[in-house]
Amino acid sequence: MDIIEITWVDSNVITGWNSVEWLKKTLEEGLPKAFSVGYLFFENDEQVVLAQSLTEHNGISEVLQIPKSSIITRKVVSSNVEASGPRENADEKG
Repeated sequence: MDIIEITWVDSNVITGWNSVEWLKKTLEEGLPKAFSVGYLFFENDEQVVLAQSLTEHNGISEVLQIPKSSIITRKVVSSNVEASGPRENADEKG
């Protein structure tokens, strides 16, 4: 399984009373960019799905679905990572 980093355009909501000037300035700045890193769990024509955490007993947690139409950049951080637990040769603890 690969670990990937995705930069993508996120949705935004603006609530409450705001001045017209402030709102125009905010909208001109564009939509916010999000930066996500995780295990590439699933992918099809519509979406890329990242998992933050996996367990050695086939558990999965914090799954993020990112629409492909929102993706700006995508980079493989690490390829063919085994998600079956800590590496036996790891020098660092924690």
